[in-house]
Amino acid sequence: MPLTKGSTLKSLELTFTCVPKLSPTGFDNAADYAKLVPLRARNAYGDMLLIDDIEGEPEERMRQLDFCLYGKEANFCGGANVLRLIDGEKADATADIKAFIESIELRDGTL
Repeated sequence: MPLTKGSTLKSLELTFTCVPKLSPTGFDNAADYAKLVPLRARNAYGDMLLIDDIEGEPEERMRQLDFCLYGKEANFCGGANVLRLIDGEKADATADIKAFIESIELRDGTL
């Protein structure tokens, strides 16, 4: 995905995985410092979790985005670093990633 204007990230890379339906996702017990955002994709619902680094050197702190869409047979999950915190909110790619995730249509495995 293209970087947001003002971002100093080297790249914006999403990783994806498909996990069994009964596997824990961690979204139901999110930490107090994490922000939980509901998602609604084309034919599934899900959750997105935003976690800002609170430790380490200020120039190295990131915002991590993790998500899962809950399908009938499996959960489609992924994540990315979406912001170097020193870049400020104008460089945050969260809205772009959320729009991308919500455009996803899950298939049940049949052709």
